[in-house]
Amino acid sequence: VLHGIPLLAADLLGVIGMPAAGAVRAHDARMAVADAGSVRLLRAAGALFVAQPRTNGVERGGATRQRRGRTDDGREESTANGAAAAVATGMSLGAPALDACGSLHGAAARCGLVSFKPTFGLIPNDGAHLPAWSIDHVGCLALTVEDAALLLDVLDPAPHVRYSRCLFKTLAGVRIGVPPALLEGAETSVAAALRAAAAAMRQAG
Repeated sequence: VLHGIPLLAADLLGVIGMPAAGAVRAHDARMAVADAGSVRLLRAAGALFVAQPRTNGVERGGATRQRRGRTDDGREESTANGAAAAVATGMSLGAPALDACGSLHGAAARCGLVSFKPTFGLIPNDGAHLPAWSIDHVGCLALTVEDAALLLDVLDPAPHVRYSRCLFKTLAGVRIGVPPALLEGAETSVAAALRAAAAAMRQAG
């Protein structure tokens, strides 16, 4: 499915032969001796892991010096920032990364990417550094919804689930809530984008 596709994995996920420091300077000499569960699934599907972008030390805090956004304008990023910057610049089709309280979505929003934080336990957590084991879990970043679906086809080990088959289908009968209060104080362009998305969903059924 992913034969020859280059991927990245945030450095809180074990990748054999790559550093396993979790961005902690005292651990810089550590090397992973096993793949994390998510990495193992992607590798079995043919993906090639070419690098591990850095994150904050043990996934704490909202901004780092290692990476800013695609525009390098100084805005804060989340702990998936290194992975997001690398995917946004075309180094990789996507990247598995950890999320506890919005790391994936914050990084994706600032770099123009798609993020997916799945139901807890959907993607294997083994082999990942989990600072908050009860809420941290593996999700993914990708350039497009289609790319994210392809990654999830592999990352969700359930054999009967294929996310890519759900793309480009009608939304007839689906109910989607849009809380207007969330738009209060939003930038004009942000509010317009959300309203346009809601209109497109109505048009799709």
